[in-house]
Parts: sequence; structure tokens; C-alpha cells
Amino acid sequence: DVRRAHEAVRKDVRASTANMDLRAFRRALEAAVVEGLCAVNVAKHVKPLPEDDSTERAPFTAAEVRALINAADDDEMRGLVTIAAHTGIRMADVTKLSRANIHGTDIVLLPDKTKRQGKVVRVPMSPPVMSWIGKRKGDFFPTLRVKSKATLSMAFGRLMAKAEVPRMITLPGDIPASRSFHSLRHSFASWLAEADIHADVRQKLTGHSSAGVHAKYSHHDATLARAVKTLPSI
Repeated sequence: DVRRAHEAVRKDVRASTANMDLRAFRRALEAAVVEGLCAVNVAKHVKPLPEDDSTERAPFTAAEVRALINAADDDEMRGLVTIAAHTGIRMADVTKLSRANIHGTDIVLLPDKTKRQGKVVRVPMSPPVMSWIGKRKGDFFPTLRVKSKATLSMAFGRLMAKAEVPRMITLPGDIPASRSFHSLRHSFASWLAEADIHADVRQKLTGHSSAGVHAKYSHHDATLARAVKTLPSI
């Protein structure tokens, strides 16, 4: 039954998402076994699906981020893009920001994704972020914070189209890659990597749980080129 359900989920989502659901179900059943609610974890030996259908994620360029900001019709959307690009904070967390999150020149928050671990993230504000926040009081995004993630994602998709920033691009090696609001987080990590900011610092700023997870967000094209240029002449 678990195997059939897992394969059925795969019809509507990517294999990686279906496998994430399987892992969550395994954890729930394991907890039930510990609490004596069931005898065995029947999902324990169900194999994950091959994830060869996963689409590569790609960052935006600085020029594309500027185009997105300039194309935004309202101030909240401009602030949303600006803060996400220069802090790496996820969409849901950005929309919940308020003056209470500002401590000196830093943004301090407890991201929804790591709330259970009590993992606080502190990100110094760049000049563009400080400029947009200014002397705002209370909630920074009173209109956007009440909208669902799906609604905001669609709004950002329309903004990309208006700014003529393509959702799908082709990376070197003819690898297809997609961009979405989450790509702003990829951009933030990649810009830091290109500036030779140490991985430990980048991971702390993004709040990633492990170096392995963070590595997926750091795109090193310019860094690799600079590395090769240091080779001696032969």
C-alpha cells in the first residue's frame, strides 16, 4: 500500500518531492512504533524513486534582479525582491518581517523551516535593504503577508514575464534549469561565493543545516574561471 501510494504521488510531483513525502511518512510511522501505536514501520523498506527528473535550479544575475525590482508595480513587491536578493531569506519569512526583526543594522529572525530547532538567523543589512526599510514601523509587508505562497509565487512569475526574465534557461552542457522566487536565495549564496566569502560564513548567513545542502545553492562559474587563470604558463 505504501509503495503504491508513493508511486501515485509521483504522477503529480517530481520524484524528489515524492521521496521527501516518503521520508516524512517514515518518520511519522517510526514515531508511532516508538509510542506503541503500531507494531512495525511498514514504510521502512520502500525504496525511494530515481530522481533523474529533477530540474536544476539556477540563480538570477544582478542585472536580472535589477530588472525585477524596476518592473514591480508596488513598493511591497520591490521590497520583497530587494530583501530576498540581499539576505537570502525565504519568501514566507520575508513577508513576515517587521520592525521587531531589526536589531541595529541586522535582520534577526527564526525561519519557519528551522523553527523547531530554534535556529536563529542574523543577516547584516546591505545599503539597498536599509534604504527600503528606512523608518518603517510595524509589519513591512501588510498586504503580501496575508497572501498564500501559491498566490505570491504566481505574482512573482508574472513579474518575471513583465521584466523579461526567463523562467527556464540553459546552463553550460545543455543542462536545462529553472528560476523562481527561490532563485533569489541561490543568487545571494552565489554572489557571496563569487566574492570568495568562506563557505562557513555563507552557510551561517543562509541558515542552511549542512554544508551539503548549502553547496547546492552556491554556483561558482566566475570563481572556477578565476581559479584556472592562476595556473602557471606551460
